Amino acid sequence: MSTERVRPRYIQLFWPSLATIITTGLYIVMIGGFELFRSASEDAAKSDEIPLQVDITKALALLSTAWLVCKLIDVFFWQAVVRRRIGTAPPRLLVDLVRLFVVLVFVTILVLAIWGSDKIQPLLLSSGAIGIVIGFALQRMISDFFSGIALHIERPFKLGDWIEVEDVTGCVTEINWRATRMVTLEKVEIIVPNSVVANQSLRNYNLPTAPFRTEIPVALEYSVHPPDAKRVLLAAIKAVDDILESPAPDVLTAAFGNDGVEYRCRFYLDSYAKVNVVPDIVADSISHHLWHAGMSVPYPKRDVYHTPMPAREVDRYGQRNVLLRRVDLFESLTTEQIDDLATHVVEI
Repeated sequence: MSTERVRPRYIQLFWPSLATIITTGLYIVMIGGFELFRSASEDAAKSDEIPLQVDITKALALLSTAWLVCKLIDVFFWQAVVRRRIGTAPPRLLVDLVRLFVVLVFVTILVLAIWGSDKIQPLLLSSGAIGIVIGFALQRMISDFFSGIALHIERPFKLGDWIEVEDVTGCVTEINWRATRMVTLEKVEIIVPNSVVANQSLRNYNLPTAPFRTEIPVALEYSVHPPDAKRVLLAAIKAVDDILESPAPDVLTAAFGNDGVEYRCRFYLDSYAKVNVVPDIVADSISHHLWHAGMSVPYPKRDVYHTPMPAREVDRYGQRNVLLRRVDLFESLTTEQIDDLATHVVEI
């Protein structure tokens, strides 16, 4: 059984090893033939130039060796040591960084072996200005790259964690050198640049522990005694199998609203992936238990009173006495005097 498990891992070394052996052997054969040719020819012995074919085989041999070294690190370090220690695949960004470092080392050796350090210095000086231009053009990508390194050093989340960033919640499936990939509850893949993840507030639902708490608000009539309400609501929560027993669920009195008493039914789930499924089951269980207990959720109530509306307009011909009472000059007059005056009023 162990042989079948290890064989697919070591078979990855076949093609890099074969390419390295072929290119290295070809280079040895060609350099040996070139030395024999130089010893046999006087003109070739006086020249220090190496044929282009020899340089090409040297480059192929070094690049094949770099490929083999990367595969050796993958098989004997990332898969055999790191994966066994942490239990999951190593971060892709870290693997890519190590591969890039190995390739750069071999490319540097190749350049120095073919052209030499004296010919490389002018090229490095002239490439400085080009590097600045490229840096400005790729500054967002460079920011994503170094943000990815910072995320791997700080490790605010790992593969398989449920995180929320920029109002998007998903399960982390990949962290590469440029972006972080997440899959939402709707099975939609979201790609967020590492610079955005590093600069935004991040919520990890798997830290400090995997279980996390959620809640359902419930309002009941004022006629329901709070201890009875809490007992029924707590029994409804515990009747659901997907609820964790530890930490234990609880019910709190949240507020006294206009229509009834508001309660918070709090419970724990072992994975954020259940946040859309389990609360629905809990709500059904609460409705079922309230119905059996003779309790009901409140509904808006309004008290309506009917009363005749006062007159908004006064007839200036038939109610002249009313108009006269509104004049401050006639405040001291009695009702009889106001009525008598009203009979003598003439409208001009």
